Amino acid sequence: MSINSIQRSAFEHLKFHRIEAHINVDNTPSMKLAESVGMEFECLRKGFIHENNEWTDHLVYYKKF
Repeated sequence: MSINSIQRSAFEHLKFHRIEAHINVDNTPSMKLAESVGMEFECLRKGFIHENNEWTDHLVYYKKF
């Protein structure tokens, strides 16, 4: 199943109005993937998710219909 079909299902069947991807700031492949499926960069969230015993920064990408 492709990311585009998952997005379409989220909006059409689950009636989501928005989806988000929270991506580690050093994960360039995920940033490129998010952009390639039409997601837009929204913001940097500092100390947003606790990973490996520390609070890490994340980029938020979103798509809405």
